[in-house]
This record gives sequence, C-alpha cells and structure tokens, in this order.
Amino acid sequence: MRAMREKTCPLCGTRFGCGPDIECGRCWCDAYPPILPPEPGLECLCPSCLGKVINPLIVRRIESIPKAQRVNNPLFTRHATAGAPVEGPDFYREGGYVVFTAWYHLKRGTCCGNGCRHCPY
Repeated sequence: MRAMREKTCPLCGTRFGCGPDIECGRCWCDAYPPILPPEPGLECLCPSCLGKVINPLIVRRIESIPKAQRVNNPLFTRHATAGAPVEGPDFYREGGYVVFTAWYHLKRGTCCGNGCRHCPY
C-alpha cells in the first residue's frame, strides 16, 4: 500500500493528504461515487473542491434514473459499506441540523417514510 502523500489542489492551492489511510486502507475520496472518469494528467482535488465539482454531477446522475429504478439499485447501494456518512456527498450542515443528501438516501436503498428534504424516492 502506498503511503499518503501531501498534494496541492490545482483549483484552490490548498494542501491536503492524498492516498490510503493507514487504519482503513482507503483514501478520503473513496466516499464519493466514481462519477468522474479518470482523465490523463488530472490531479487530485482537495475535499472542498472535489465536493464542489462532483456534488452537482451526483444530482444529475440521480435525476437521470427513473424513480422506480432507484430502490435498492446496485449503482448506489454498493457504496453503502463505505463507512460513516461523509460531509459533502452524504450530508451538509444547516444551522444546528445535519441534512442528508439524495446520494445518502440512495445508498440506504429505500425510503424511510420521514418526508426527508432530499428524498429521491
């Protein structure tokens, strides 16, 4: 396993760690779905910039799938084992509340029936 390396975000200049974590063997960016195809020469983005780039793409991808095909869809649920919810792709904070995204709900696989703001079902 390669060690975590320090990188500089090409969009904002922020320094951040890139590579697998010693404890879990995964990089922080593994919490995001593989929406962006790898591009030759494309550098890693910091957590903030990756979120800004990829979150709208996640929403578009979800909207492109008919609601009837979203329940327990392997495209989403295979990411459910990625660990604890991650701020950005899974939730954001609003005031004192945690608001779960459509991506998080899709990873759960079904509607909980609570009338969530971003329910994709």
